[in-house]
Amino acid sequence: MTSATSAQILKSRTFSEPWEADMVLVNGTVLTVDKNDSVKEAVAVKDGIIGQVGTYDEISERIGSSTQVVDLKGTTATPGIIDSHIHVMLYGEQDLLYVNLRPPIASIKDIQGAVKEAVSAAQPKEWIEGYGYVLNLEEGRFPDKNDLDPVAPENPVFLTSMDGHYGSCNQFALDEAGIDANTPDLPFGGVIIRDKNNNPTGVFYNHIAMNLVRSLIPKHTVEEYKKCLRLAFQDHVEAGITSYHAALVTGEERYQAYKEIDPESKMRVAIYYMSETLKDVIYALNNIKPFTGNMVRFAGWKLQTDGTFLTAYTYEPHNGVTNEIANWTPSNLNRAISLIDEKKQQAKIHVVGDKAIDMTIDAIVNAVTQNPRDHRHRLEHLILPTDKALTRIRDNNIIVSYQPAMIYFGGEEVINLYGMERAQQFKRLRTLLDMGVTVCINTDSPTSKTYKPQLTLYSAVTRKTLRGMNFFPREKITIQEALRCYTWNGAYAAFEENEKGSIEEGKLADFTIWSYNMYDIPPEKLLNMDVEMTIIGGVVKYQKDGTPITVHSGAQ
Repeated sequence: MTSATSAQILKSRTFSEPWEADMVLVNGTVLTVDKNDSVKEAVAVKDGIIGQVGTYDEISERIGSSTQVVDLKGTTATPGIIDSHIHVMLYGEQDLLYVNLRPPIASIKDIQGAVKEAVSAAQPKEWIEGYGYVLNLEEGRFPDKNDLDPVAPENPVFLTSMDGHYGSCNQFALDEAGIDANTPDLPFGGVIIRDKNNNPTGVFYNHIAMNLVRSLIPKHTVEEYKKCLRLAFQDHVEAGITSYHAALVTGEERYQAYKEIDPESKMRVAIYYMSETLKDVIYALNNIKPFTGNMVRFAGWKLQTDGTFLTAYTYEPHNGVTNEIANWTPSNLNRAISLIDEKKQQAKIHVVGDKAIDMTIDAIVNAVTQNPRDHRHRLEHLILPTDKALTRIRDNNIIVSYQPAMIYFGGEEVINLYGMERAQQFKRLRTLLDMGVTVCINTDSPTSKTYKPQLTLYSAVTRKTLRGMNFFPREKITIQEALRCYTWNGAYAAFEENEKGSIEEGKLADFTIWSYNMYDIPPEKLLNMDVEMTIIGGVVKYQKDGTPITVHSGAQ
């Protein structure tokens, strides 16, 4: 499933001798992440691919009069970071299209102030969209219509939580959607929260319920979404991310924006198009045409079996909102994944609770048994898997996609929600790697609090929470393993391990340059690493101001 574009880029993996490099990296440390975790001194690049990796003396022979020489001056090169579950477009949307409600906004009063300010700049009846609010633990609730009506009496308002699975609206929006005490509950997949008189409060759990209102919001244009990507690209390149898997591409406008942004994309993108129902999947398979551009390509499909922490679909009750909601029936999920698999395409599926995980594994096994081949279907998040589920994941070559920084930000919350016994299933990196399961690590930003890789690496290696708890430290992994999960495994998760993910001859020349050698520093210092430079396809896309790295021509 190697992309056609990458195959074209890599068609000449070797060069006729003698050849001169377009770029060399010298005078630093090169962490290759090859099969032996080799550490080298220098790299030579030609035509956007890696031509040679070796000693300084070997690589210096490739320097010609027009070679760009990157003097690392003791810094460290790794393969470019591959964030295999991130919402880069949403990162731009939260600033350009929505009222940004992310921290430091921390209370319902803060949310009211932000919405009121947006209303003052809007026309009457114009929709106000907001994104990024978090559950304030002291207040213990999400904002509802009683909070939003006073600040937006003449505008419909819909706000989405940071994790994307809860929504809040005002009475105006409820009226627009025709939702009242007589509206029946959804048969599955979502909840309309009601007061004691059965009136909707304006709070919704899970996408299927949220869509009852937000489907009425006028669609944004392809040009607007392209602006969101342009805004987001530079921040993520500066963080050392060279490739990412777009995990939440919904709607044909977003998909088209990715197609059109391809010629100017600053990053390599693998798109996973999201569908919420079997009807959506059937429509998308028939109407969303896969494409492969120079930097952007269609990679597969995204589904969601259950909600998030508070609505995890589990066998036993938990301390969240409900444990009884799945987004799919088993038969519909079986059918959807089978249809995707019949097209020889990949599915990545959001799963949280143990019952959701088992139902999804059942559907994957049903599909792969019918069509034996290298499928690489993926489970995203995998919060509460049973030991039996882990064994089935291994036996069916299912990829696990983890976000270790969830430990840092929410380890204690996991224990409070699910109890000590079930919390031990959370982010079992050591266990899965020892079992031989391919695990890719990523951030899930901006539905998480950071897109920067340092905290992800730190959390995988230390399993320490923000409050200082050692969260089941037996599941810690080494920094070498963490870097591999962030690079080579991320490439493997999108069928791209022959093109990227390690610094080896014949692969794309994508590098992240770090201020420290992460293999040699104490784990705590991982948080203090700086990205000095980001190189994609042998082109410097970012160089830190004041960096000690110098770039010059070989002629000098």
